[in-house]
Amino acid sequence: MNTKIGGWTIVIAILIGTAVGPLSTLGDVTTANLTDSAYWLDLLAAGIRSFSSVAVAGLGLLAGAFGIPVLRGKGPDPQ
Repeated sequence: MNTKIGGWTIVIAILIGTAVGPLSTLGDVTTANLTDSAYWLDLLAAGIRSFSSVAVAGLGLLAGAFGIPVLRGKGPDPQ
């Protein structure tokens, strides 16, 4: 399968992946959590963890996309 993954596709994937952590945490919200500042800090931490995981995966995908052609000798002209 030949597909092109552009920069915007990766940005959108990172945004969607980042939203997964906080949204899954919000699924268990209670009335008491709404006034608890520790809950909101945990929600922020979940968002940061999700961003970190997805960004590492996205960077690995980019590294693979650019690195494999270079290793095969089909990379950009060094001049």
